[in-house]
Amino acid sequence: MYKVISSSLPIHDAVGKVTGEIEYTGDIKLSNMVYGKLVLSTIPHGKVTSIDKTEALAVEGILGVLTYEDFPSTKYNSALRFKDRDIIKSETVLSQEVHFVGDRVAVVAETQKIAEKAAKLVKVFYEEYPAVFDEEGALKEGAPVLHEGLMAGNNVLTINAGASEEEMEKGFAEADFIFEDKVKIPMVSQVPMENHTVIGDYKMGKMTIYTSKQNSFAVRVLASDVFEMPLNKVRIIQPTLGGSF
Repeated sequence: MYKVISSSLPIHDAVGKVTGEIEYTGDIKLSNMVYGKLVLSTIPHGKVTSIDKTEALAVEGILGVLTYEDFPSTKYNSALRFKDRDIIKSETVLSQEVHFVGDRVAVVAETQKIAEKAAKLVKVFYEEYPAVFDEEGALKEGAPVLHEGLMAGNNVLTINAGASEEEMEKGFAEADFIFEDKVKIPMVSQVPMENHTVIGDYKMGKMTIYTSKQNSFAVRVLASDVFEMPLNKVRIIQPTLGGSF
């Protein structure tokens, strides 16, 4: 009677994954495809004052070095999930002002090996700003403001959680026990079977994006907003995923 409920069903792409026959985003090859390699910030907070591309551009086969000057400065939030969502936007595709070690500064393009070689030769110069490293430091009086104009002069984002301060104090007063602790964990990864990869294919005014991303609709909205393209001109293809949370 029941063919689905209470029955054990095989994972439809399991055989393809263990045999290596499945195609991930990184396996896709398009005609005339080039590769990008990100150059990441080496400081936690500051402003890019100049970028020396000389040595990178001298690498045979390099097509160019792109920086924040070559990309839209439209701000977005990668946590966006749907169109016109009311959410603070503080990110850009490439950044002149960097906010953490690893923030995106520049990208180079050609074959993957050439891109990796040239990326190491890009020299980025910064004006360093005071940085914030934890929540206590962010809350201190006079702490460096990381996102000017977004958080009313401090680093605290106020969210309406549906309860007032008086209600919270009342809840604590009525509680039988109150536990306070501080827990820190290191950065973790789910160790997927594929690299984080994205491929963009722009033809005749339309953009197709292949991406190893679970929320393809969010990627479509973000691409539409950043590149100021109508949603019907942006298509997202999600190949097999190599992992998720």
